[in-house]
Amino acid sequence: MDKRVDTNLHCPVCKKQRFWYTGKIVSKRNGAIIVYNKCPHCQSAFLSAIAGSQSDYNNNVKRLVSVETLTDCNYEEVSKSFHKQPLTVDDVLSVYTSLLK
Repeated sequence: MDKRVDTNLHCPVCKKQRFWYTGKIVSKRNGAIIVYNKCPHCQSAFLSAIAGSQSDYNNNVKRLVSVETLTDCNYEEVSKSFHKQPLTVDDVLSVYTSLLK
């Protein structure tokens, strides 16, 4: 079994090498971590959702999956939005009825 870790991470925009330790953790929930990153080369900001599992039956190999998305928000804006209460059905209906008027 190959146990190497990919340490050759690149910015999704400019493709220059970057490192995870420059990111700031925004949220930790349900086994996933959201990290705010800003490329030191091109200054592009993006969020990384990192989730892991340990479900490889006999080998107990830790697997990580990362999904990234670009953002034009700064860390404070992203952090604030992650710590708000989720929308409810009543919130959606309220907006919908106000749009009908």
